[in-house]
Amino acid sequence: MPRALLFAATYPERVSGLVLHSVSAPRTRWAPDYPIGLSDEVLDGYTEWVGQNWGTGRVSGAFAPDLPNRRELARIERAIATPAIAAEHFRLANRMDVREILPSVQAPTLIIHGRDEMMPIAWARYLAEHLPSATLIETEGHGMLGAPETLDPLIDEVEQFVTGQHPQSNVDVDRVLATVLFVDIATSTQQLVSVGDRRWTELLTDFRRQVRVEIDRHRGREVNTRGDDVLATFDGSTRAVRCAQAVVSVAAQLGMEVRAGAHTGEIELQEGDIAGIAVHTGARVCDLAGPGEILVTATLRDLVAGSGLEFESRGPCELRGVPGTKELFAVAPSTPAVALN
Repeated sequence: MPRALLFAATYPERVSGLVLHSVSAPRTRWAPDYPIGLSDEVLDGYTEWVGQNWGTGRVSGAFAPDLPNRRELARIERAIATPAIAAEHFRLANRMDVREILPSVQAPTLIIHGRDEMMPIAWARYLAEHLPSATLIETEGHGMLGAPETLDPLIDEVEQFVTGQHPQSNVDVDRVLATVLFVDIATSTQQLVSVGDRRWTELLTDFRRQVRVEIDRHRGREVNTRGDDVLATFDGSTRAVRCAQAVVSVAAQLGMEVRAGAHTGEIELQEGDIAGIAVHTGARVCDLAGPGEILVTATLRDLVAGSGLEFESRGPCELRGVPGTKELFAVAPSTPAVALN
């Protein structure tokens, strides 16, 4: 479910509607500002239980106790994944937090959730309250995973929702979710003085050329290059961070030091340029990075669970011109840069 929401926010022109059933939470773990989350002890215990019972039908049966064919559920579980992979999937899913992207989902959304399902009904209600265009249908029992005789009314609701929507209607394709990456050459003035104007111009030209290669390789889009700064956007948060790692490495090979900042949020596309609070946030994050450092927001960190990236907390920081505080994280030096095929 979180990935479906992320896709809808990133590619609004490709999603005419969402039908969500038996929804998981936009954030599973408890937090001070999220009391409907579950404790670490509960989640860790459930993940262990999944690993022990996957392939027996008990896991799927816990979500759909009204379905009688446990042997068929067991066969489906074994066809999907091994017990270890299933447990790892649940562990990584529990690390995701997509609350901040919910306002960016433009697609009309139908949410169907049973009051007796394993997933708390509070999670479905939270989504309905925070998605701009969502309708929640609360059912008795286990919703569409319940007894077959209860399905017809729900199928009618889904059919009416799907056929009653006009694809591409009221979709603003100039407003999308994206990851913005800012790269800035640190101590550029000192380096210019050290090597001289001509050599500095050569280094800068070579640096920009190689940065463009890395942006293309990581399927990003260069927005603009002004002075010592580079701004690019990506439709995948992990590739944005991997690109930043590659750029830091390229700069080091040229004897230069760069700093980078990245944030995932809603941006406005403006004739080749971009605007919006997410752009300002990314720029301010870059301003706080040290030479050779890649800083990201908690929003981005929470979206790359399972990527292999590791982060070190820099704590809550005030960003000039951005309301409130943002918790920032540095990409851990031990995190390897991964080459793309």
